[in-house]
Amino acid sequence: MSNSNEVQISYVKQSTLGAIPASNLERLNYASESLKGTAATTQSGIIDSTGNITDLIRTGFTADGGINTELGHGYINDFLVGAWRSALETPISLSGTTFSIDASGSPVTLDDSGNGLGGLKQNDIIMVGGFTDANNNTAMLVGANIAAGSVDVTAVDLTKTLATEAAGDTVTITTTRMENANTDSFFAIERFYSDVSTYMSFLDMYIDTFNLEFGAGAVPTVGITFKGTTHAPIVATIGTGYNAASTNDVINTDTGYLGTLLGNDGAVLSASSGCVTKVSVSISNSIRVEEGLNCQTIGKGDFDCKVSFDMVFSNLTYYNVFLNDGYTSMALAAVDGSNQGLGLTFPKLKYTDASAPSTGRNNTVTASYSTQALRSTVGSDTYTALLSILG
Repeated sequence: MSNSNEVQISYVKQSTLGAIPASNLERLNYASESLKGTAATTQSGIIDSTGNITDLIRTGFTADGGINTELGHGYINDFLVGAWRSALETPISLSGTTFSIDASGSPVTLDDSGNGLGGLKQNDIIMVGGFTDANNNTAMLVGANIAAGSVDVTAVDLTKTLATEAAGDTVTITTTRMENANTDSFFAIERFYSDVSTYMSFLDMYIDTFNLEFGAGAVPTVGITFKGTTHAPIVATIGTGYNAASTNDVINTDTGYLGTLLGNDGAVLSASSGCVTKVSVSISNSIRVEEGLNCQTIGKGDFDCKVSFDMVFSNLTYYNVFLNDGYTSMALAAVDGSNQGLGLTFPKLKYTDASAPSTGRNNTVTASYSTQALRSTVGSDTYTALLSILG
């Protein structure tokens, strides 16, 4: 008998369909999984005088299913790359004593007398540390005015008020950005039943859907579904060994979810006008496996990203944007106790639905908003969703 606690899920990124690189597999922190093979079949049309069905004919076979996990730094970076159909850019890591904050005007600026800020871009979320004033050590959203010596910034953490501070401390600024693109990423995934020494493999697994949810009083969750070509029988590991899974803490929504910035119809993003209680991000890549004669091909559709958010209803700020067919921009960040995590920026969200019903006596009225994320040109870049890896 196999015990679910003894089942290990590991993976490796492939570069060629059907080929598994000779390398270690990455062990995955996961909560549950449903990976399987799916057979397409049809009953034989041969007529049998006894009234029996003579055969069941296989017409195709694919691999699919899903993996559910919780959000922690380094848990799913490769799968984020797959969902975003992109690649993480070169990490930005700045450190020095030339950085300062000027909070005397609006917008607040992060300044550098050493002119080292030119690699930042609008909508990046950066993690800043090392200032004397703790309010200045936080995740910040980079605004539209960018120069090597100065960038606009807004604190994502709603408990922080950025303060003017002169240069002198050793300050660090880090981020790794990724815009959605149209590059293929696919994986070989192994299930190992360690207590009965049995293996299964799932090859050419593209990320079909990706769902991330932050909810008040709940653990941030990630749900990923895959579609692939092959679920072949194996008797040993598909890798050369195993790399350990991340040991970082799961990010919590009590202290780890820093905040939600919103801006309507092109306005500068700022603290949301109301207490946000849930944010959900859903990505669909519309992966399809096409059966040929003794061959298979895989195609993908649009990068279809939808964002929904709930907030305690207190005004018509966002409901009126829905009524007027306007759009909202959003940025958020979540980190663990070591300030490691991620930030997300969506430049253009058009509303598909909004509601704020009274659901009964003694209940808080919650407004629920559903949106479609759309392509937006920001500076020289065009994207729908921008991911920032923090830490």
